[in-house]
Amino acid sequence: MLHFLLLKIYPVACKRKENQMREEEKKMNSQSPQFDDHTYPTNADGGFDHLIDYACSSDTVVTRTDGKKQSGIDLVAGKEKKQALLAYLSCGASRHLLFRPVVLNCGHAFCESCIICSDDERITCKVCEMPHPARLPKVCLALDYFLEENFPKEYELRRDAVQLDQALFKHGSAATHYTGSNEENSLFFDVPSLSTNGMHVHVGVGCDSCGKLPIVGDRYRCRDCTEAMGFDLCSNCYNSPSKLPGRFNQQHTPEHRFLIIRNNQG
Repeated sequence: MLHFLLLKIYPVACKRKENQMREEEKKMNSQSPQFDDHTYPTNADGGFDHLIDYACSSDTVVTRTDGKKQSGIDLVAGKEKKQALLAYLSCGASRHLLFRPVVLNCGHAFCESCIICSDDERITCKVCEMPHPARLPKVCLALDYFLEENFPKEYELRRDAVQLDQALFKHGSAATHYTGSNEENSLFFDVPSLSTNGMHVHVGVGCDSCGKLPIVGDRYRCRDCTEAMGFDLCSNCYNSPSKLPGRFNQQHTPEHRFLIIRNNQG
């Protein structure tokens, strides 16, 4: 989500950065993932693309009469196209404006209050159903600031609604905001404790599906991917395969064969 938001708001700067990264990737013999923009509505009222073309074609920042700097997106969106941008900035669960947004490893964004499950459950994205490794990510402060600055009235309404829901939630539900069990948190942050639990740590190797780093326990390495960084899956993702590309744009396909690795060899 953040990738496409930046691309829509700052197309010139993003294109410049893309060209820079391509040169660096050539030297490293690697490639960034390529995404399809099909998850978020980019043409909610037929005018989002027009909004961006007008407001941000040069990535300029203008100064208001009170001396404060204001981006082109803020000026134009405030007049006629805010609804298009609001639709793009909606929570993947509630479909309302994001409030205290958290971004999962798959890239989809949710309100912090919408990521709720029992202590023994893993976080799973409600949009793409990809598992999120270990604990809940922290609030994305940059995105939270952007929302509050550009949509103050809508943001305040969302704050009031969330606070009301949380007050009602305390009186009845056994579910809790997910913070991760002690065991799961230690798996993600405390590498020494893993060996004592009899689970092997594949140091420096992450899962190319859910992004868990390092892979703990059985590691599945693709035998047919030819890229230098390879393609690896943790046991959970191996047992629930997806069609997502690798995190370095490896050309992996469901027909490829895997080799199970239980130590750091290979």
